[in-house]
Amino acid sequence: MARIGIRLFAIMMATILLLAFSLIASAEQSIKTVAVKVSAYTLTELNDSNGKTASGRDPKAGYIAISRDLEQKHGLKFGDKVHIKGLGIFEIQDRTSEDKKNWVDIYMTNYRKAVRFGLKTLKIIIPFRSVSSSD
Repeated sequence: MARIGIRLFAIMMATILLLAFSLIASAEQSIKTVAVKVSAYTLTELNDSNGKTASGRDPKAGYIAISRDLEQKHGLKFGDKVHIKGLGIFEIQDRTSEDKKNWVDIYMTNYRKAVRFGLKTLKIIIPFRSVSSSD
């Protein structure tokens, strides 16, 4: 009888592990890593939009603008969060100018810091979903 209990326990544990690994694998498949151009912007560049983002919000640290091609290709929308490798997690609340392709602009409050940031090629992870996310 004890052997049956041990065998049943082993089968249950194997089933749980297989289920856990399949869930992890499906979560990893939904994450895309894309190399993009990354620059920074401030309220100075928003002069034609009355200081509002394309989503209608006041710009703030942690917001980014994305190019329309990234938005369409990856089904991104305002409020989505992405992880920019080496910089952190950002929320999409704006769009870049139409001439920019494969581009992300990070909102900064300081013009000099934005200029010093320059133009970089970095990888973004989209969509970013934390393990504790309730999405």
